Formats: sequence, structure tokens, C-alpha cells
Amino acid sequence: MMLPTGCTEIQPRFLDIQGHRGARAVRPENSIPGFLYAAGIGVTTLELDVIVTAAKDIVVSHEPWLNPDICTGPDGEALSSTARRSLYPMQLADIRQCDCGRHGHPRFPNQQRMLTHKPTLAEVVAAVADGERPEGLPPMAFNIEIKHDAAEVGVHFPEAGVAASLVLAEIQRLGITDRTTVQSFSAEVLEAVHAAQVGVRTAWLMEGERTVNEALSLLSFRPDIYSPHHVLLSPEEIAAAHQLGVAVVPWTVNDPQRMAELIGWGVDGLISDDPGLALQVSQTQPETP
Repeated sequence: MMLPTGCTEIQPRFLDIQGHRGARAVRPENSIPGFLYAAGIGVTTLELDVIVTAAKDIVVSHEPWLNPDICTGPDGEALSSTARRSLYPMQLADIRQCDCGRHGHPRFPNQQRMLTHKPTLAEVVAAVADGERPEGLPPMAFNIEIKHDAAEVGVHFPEAGVAASLVLAEIQRLGITDRTTVQSFSAEVLEAVHAAQVGVRTAWLMEGERTVNEALSLLSFRPDIYSPHHVLLSPEEIAAAHQLGVAVVPWTVNDPQRMAELIGWGVDGLISDDPGLALQVSQTQPETP
């Protein structure tokens, strides 16, 4: 269509729709079936968590232990809710014997139940590369959270620098550096990722009551993305981040009205347990210059 003289075509604003732990509203979290589902419906980015074991395996898991709400032990046994079974000292073969999908998730009644295990990062990348993806979309991007707690080094985690180094090396080996963001709640981890200068983007996760300026002041560098719990955001906070050249991608947004509100305020993306819903909402929002 020809535009009137002096007019320019308004391009739709890019919105990064991220499937939180794959799509745990409808598939087991941090599972290959969940990631394949999210990739297949057209999300921009797969958000996932990794822990590094003592054997240096990079396992996709939100908790550094087997969550008794969704997992069973290697022999199919029920797990204690008080005595946490850490993944850190376990061998990968034993981790693979633990089911984390057959019993579903108590918070997500629509989640499809299926036998599935915690995969490695390499297994996820390979599965997604071979899986279905809508035509015309760019290759899948990854938002990888490195889980870490300095108080639990040697129990659930290696040292922060070791974890960062091993995860970055695997990202490079897998050939996904240019489409990967590394995020963390740990400043120590993000500082190590930034210092490595391998080419990944960084995202600063935030949960506590802080302004964007207060949150960013906790790092020695400016991350590419500020990623707070969505309740911390306002139009002013988003504008403040943008003035600093920092994108804003909040977590975890599952209510359609809140999704629409945040998009209207100018966020750069949404992390959602229900990425299919997030895609629908994003497609109904008016284009902005």
C-alpha cells in the first residue's frame, strides 16, 4: 500500500514472548515435551533454569533438588518434603531415572501428565532444533537462568564462577551464544558472566521491593535486561529502565489483563507459564511506533 507523502510506515514493536520453564501451565515444567510445545506454538524464547552438578553436568531444573511435589526418586519412590534430595551429588544416570511429570503439578490442574525426566541443556537444544517451529520465525532463543546460592556451595551448588564458566562453555559448544540470554538472581553469577565477555546477553532477575535504579546499582555493569517480578513494575519504572538503555522483561505473568496492561506500558517482553495465552494477548494489542 502506498503511503501519503511525508508519512512513514509504523513497524510493530517487537515483543519477546518467553515460555516460562517451557509452558508449565500445560506441560511438565523444564521438560523436553514442554519446550517442544512452546517452540511449536511460536514463542520467541524458551526460559529455563539450570543447575551444575558436582560431576559438571548441566541439568535443567528449577530447584537444585528433587521437588517432591512433582518428582519421584530414581526407583519411583515418593520423596520427603523435609529431607531434600540434592541433585548436586547425583550422577546423571540416576537423575534421568527420576520422573518429574507423571503426577502433574498441584498449581496447574490443566498441565498434561506424562512420564518425563530432567534433561540436560544439550538435550533441550538438540530436541528443539529437531522439533516443529512455525514457518517464518527466527531460530529459537534461550533465556537460561543459572541457579545459585552462595550459602549452599558444596551442598547444592559449585562456586558461582565455576557454575558460570561451565554453563557459558556449554552454550558456546552448542553454538547458541548469539541467541542466548543468561539470567540470575545472583549478582556473583552475573558478574562472572559479564566478565567472561563471550557474547551472551545478561538479565538481572529481581524479586524484592526495589526501584529499577536501586536494582541496577547492585551490579558493577549495566545488564541488557531488567527482569523483575511483574508486580514491581509501573510505567515510570519501565521508562526509567529504557532511559538507561535496559530492556524490561517481567516474570511470571499469567493473567491476560495484566499482560495487556504491561504491554501497554511498554515492556519488551513477557515471561509466562501460559505462553499460548501470552501470544494471543500480544497479537490483540495495538501497534505502537
